[in-house]
Amino acid sequence: MKRQVDRKAGRGTVYLPNGSTSFATYELHVWEAVIDAKSDAPLRGLREARGYVTLDSPHIPVQFLGKKLTLGLLDDEKIDFFFEDANGKVVCTGPFYR
Repeated sequence: MKRQVDRKAGRGTVYLPNGSTSFATYELHVWEAVIDAKSDAPLRGLREARGYVTLDSPHIPVQFLGKKLTLGLLDDEKIDFFFEDANGKVVCTGPFYR
């Protein structure tokens, strides 16, 4: 079973593989696996973040689909991600970091 444990939304910066940046609007949902251990408290499992990132440019360039990018969030955290489709759907590839 998974439960949503956080939601992050706002304006940030996407660091592109060619060294340039783009401002973007993002909405990320953080999910955590919950393992029922038949004890008093369930065990916390792996976390994953998914959501949407909209670049200020009118569309997501095809060359960025499936490429590892970095999103800088409002709270100075960063997370690596890739675009899953041309509509801005993203999958994050690791934890949030500073």
